[in-house]
Amino acid sequence: MARKAYEVVGRPVFVADTGFYIEDYPNNPNYPGAFVKRSGVSSNIDNLLEVMKNVTNRACKFVDCLTFYDGNDFYTFYGESKGTLSLSIRGNIERKAMSNLWSVFIPLNHDKTLAEMTDYERDHRHDGHTSATDEFINWYENIYFKKNNKILKLN
Repeated sequence: MARKAYEVVGRPVFVADTGFYIEDYPNNPNYPGAFVKRSGVSSNIDNLLEVMKNVTNRACKFVDCLTFYDGNDFYTFYGESKGTLSLSIRGNIERKAMSNLWSVFIPLNHDKTLAEMTDYERDHRHDGHTSATDEFINWYENIYFKKNNKILKLN
């Protein structure tokens, strides 16, 4: 995808995507994975909760991936947020929500879903989560920029 995007815009690009993995999804561990949108899981939370109603291990995680392509090399970064699947839909999905799954995802060391948390709580949660975007920014500012001694302008 990054190569195709580069061919279209003719400049360095990055592409990003996120998967959602449910450890003990019945008959399909770690489902839906990278195909969360295509699977329909994020658009039918009621069905997801019905399928998971008798599952005791509700461990799940978001994994995000960002790939930067400068026309020569690919650089890939990952982030992860572990948690558990709630027993019911909780909180309000706002426009800034990355997914409807925020209403059923409880980050580790917390008792609220992402949808129940305030912006401050989400930004300052203590669940050990990492961000592919943050990893990319750190790498770009501290390694790539210094190595190439220039800022890439994308407009």
